[in-house]
Amino acid sequence: MLIEAARRTEKLKEQPAPTVFQAQLSDFCVEYQLQVVLQNPAERIAVVAALNANIQDVFNEYGVQIMSPHYTADPAHPAIVPKEKWHEPPANQPT
Repeated sequence: MLIEAARRTEKLKEQPAPTVFQAQLSDFCVEYQLQVVLQNPAERIAVVAALNANIQDVFNEYGVQIMSPHYTADPAHPAIVPKEKWHEPPANQPT
């Protein structure tokens, strides 16, 4: 899913290809690291913001909830947002 999110993100180089590493086995979670190469490093902030949005979208599409390892209980149902509700007000309101 992380690789798919990278593929959907503009302004990332295709080569070297995005790569995912299991960076750490923490006490309560596995930490993953996605490595990508930007076409223009000066655009890093905007590209990383787009990449993070794509990660959230892809995880939502696959029904995978992104959670903090600091939670106290599992929810009864995954806290995902259906695609048809991604841009409901106030999300689509001009700033």
